[in-house]
Amino acid sequence: MPSRGGAGVDEAVDGLAAAADAAGAGTSAVCGYSLGAPPAVRLAVRHPERVTALVLTAPFAYPDHRTRLAVSLWRELYATGQRRLPAEHLALNGLGGTFLDRTAPTCCGPR
Repeated sequence: MPSRGGAGVDEAVDGLAAAADAAGAGTSAVCGYSLGAPPAVRLAVRHPERVTALVLTAPFAYPDHRTRLAVSLWRELYATGQRRLPAEHLALNGLGGTFLDRTAPTCCGPR
């Protein structure tokens, strides 16, 4: 996603379309995974001439209470300026224990 803070979904997907233009990609298949599913759908709606296929993997139709709480927490953590905190929380909740146990810890030292 574009790195501009505060961009709305329409502005973000228009930025993706512009990035595809800059890269010389006329059309492409689009895959939206999890939280990326709604922006992928929005991209297909706003730029249907560019999207040859739309694949939604583990999407959600609307955010449930757990998702709204998680997003609120991620925003608050991000706003602290300590970018590592939301990344650690996402890793903790988004990756399985088996995967985490096999990876070298890079997050667990003193802050």
